[in-house]
Amino acid sequence: MNKRFAAIAARISFITAMLFFAITGSVFAQVVGKTILNLDYENGTLNSGNTDIEATSATGADAAYMISPGATGNYAIAHKVVYGDSAYYSDANWRSESAALQYLPARFSPGMERRYEFSVLLKDWTPWNTGDPINETNFFQLKVSNGQEVPLQVRTQRNVIRLRYNDAASGVSTKDILSDLRPYVNQWIQFRIDVKWSLDATGYIRTYMKLPGQPDYLLADEKTDYITFPGSGSNIGYIKWGVYVVPPDITRIVYHDDIRIIELNPSPATGRRGLIWGNSIPDANPAYLDGPYTKAANITDPAAYSSTGNTIYIDPNIQYTPSQNIVYFNSSSPVPGAGDNVEGSPSSDFSRASLTASGSSGTPLAPGPGGRYLVNAFNTGTTGNPTLMDPAEYYEFKLSPVTGYTLHFDSVVFSWRRGTTTAPNTFVLRSSMDGFGSDISAPITVNNAAGVSTISKYDLSALSSVTQPVTLRMYWYGSTAGGSGNSVGLEEFRFYGETVPNIALPVAFGPIAAHLKEAGLVVNWQSLRETNNSHFEIQASKDGQHFTTIKTIRSKNGNASVTQSYEATIAATDMTALISLPLFLGFLGLGAQNRSRNKRILFLLMVALAVAIASCNKYHDAIRTGTDQWFVRIKQVDQNGKATYSKVVTVIKSN
Repeated sequence: MNKRFAAIAARISFITAMLFFAITGSVFAQVVGKTILNLDYENGTLNSGNTDIEATSATGADAAYMISPGATGNYAIAHKVVYGDSAYYSDANWRSESAALQYLPARFSPGMERRYEFSVLLKDWTPWNTGDPINETNFFQLKVSNGQEVPLQVRTQRNVIRLRYNDAASGVSTKDILSDLRPYVNQWIQFRIDVKWSLDATGYIRTYMKLPGQPDYLLADEKTDYITFPGSGSNIGYIKWGVYVVPPDITRIVYHDDIRIIELNPSPATGRRGLIWGNSIPDANPAYLDGPYTKAANITDPAAYSSTGNTIYIDPNIQYTPSQNIVYFNSSSPVPGAGDNVEGSPSSDFSRASLTASGSSGTPLAPGPGGRYLVNAFNTGTTGNPTLMDPAEYYEFKLSPVTGYTLHFDSVVFSWRRGTTTAPNTFVLRSSMDGFGSDISAPITVNNAAGVSTISKYDLSALSSVTQPVTLRMYWYGSTAGGSGNSVGLEEFRFYGETVPNIALPVAFGPIAAHLKEAGLVVNWQSLRETNNSHFEIQASKDGQHFTTIKTIRSKNGNASVTQSYEATIAATDMTALISLPLFLGFLGLGAQNRSRNKRILFLLMVALAVAIASCNKYHDAIRTGTDQWFVRIKQVDQNGKATYSKVVTVIKSN
């Protein structure tokens, strides 16, 4: 009897938990990574101290201004648009918007998962009345470049707050998430938008909202199995906030605060192995400029990088700062001033004290053939006595991981050519890590024909665990003559490696899978290594963000350098943990809702209890064949009580 009662209780718990999640969307835990962008405006400036943030492109003196207090601090930003006044007309519409387009880490591309948070206040909002124009006003946008469809706009229209979606497969759709905004005018409303950016129907957009007086965010709308990124991977995704479009003869003012972009569902055990810095050089040739190249449109998309396509890629965890006031190094009109030629990061150049630019003419110098680094004045050698490596003759590459990350190099691949068959034919790389005192790996000699483009690869794997700015120098030597043809042209380069968090994580997760079978929920996972690990907690979620623990598994060996495999089956009798807290909070929360809603929720909960008791033998089949989507992740807890999380996987229903 006790065993049967336990089974019934477990089934009641599971069904009630599903109802609770569906009704309340209450938050139990969050899966977040590092904060990529955080604009709190507490320094009192329109860009919150980030020079890559555009405050507005409108010219009105008060198109963007600071207000006090903000949502959570002393300051926030205000955007204003006056319909009919050209000072508030920009980018082909009535708008005043901030944009993070030029802040490279804030851009998004397919494959990324991001959380976007912001607070908004609709200042003295003019209400809509029957017969008024129905023009919308957008106050937040997730945009994609080159005229692509806007994946998501958060807007007001009539007297509602509405989400507007647009994707190539299904076109435009909308969802009203606040039926009447008027009670919330001049009050701060908080938004959280979680997105998996995808070129196919595997993405999602989940929008949460927290109204004044609510204790936490509630799920307002979600789209799953959805094409979230329009166009191709070469387009750029970025955010905008402010005022975009206003009804005729209306003035709109919107306040924003606490603009954040957060990495979502990071894979803590793996780095970003692959291309970390690539430059196909014709974009802007540093050999003829005092400083680094300028930005290219697809600077953060490794898939779009082309060795011949005038593109640049920089890993998001490689420090980027823009150059300023770059002029030609021998310019006389204008003459470089004290504030000119401010070098950004990463950057590349050559040793100007000993080498000179070649293949160029005019003042200032024009780019050389093919836009490559073409430099000469290398030491002169003879056939019987080729030149040796000269520490003063080199190409130079400077880069740095961002704070909190470590850089591990793999290799550099580059395309080059030499002016004649007597020009330098041997190269080697050294780094500032040891004061350029030793070769990173063995020198390489290539006797290519004059003017023939050659692709070479140099091993950099010995250069690892870099946590500070590093300079690499590529030395060329082996010249057997001199003259104007004693030159080498570097046409394109690619550095490969990975960037990883500085903190050594206690567990490196391998594959994870979750299946719903006759025996129950079966979860399999692997740990590739474990350090000081205590145990694992299997956590389940209805929407992929709000998790609760349903089972705990002890570590097999908490200090292991080999792969260990785990499997756990969560039967109905183990499901009680999934509901104990949600069920309690569900009843406790009834007091915070209106009476009619209380009755509906209570009725649903009572129905759930009755159904569970009456159909306990059919419970598992109903869940297994249902259409609800469930998610699972693994929480790892070390001996000190600190926790990390695996990636989130979807439960697969097996026959």
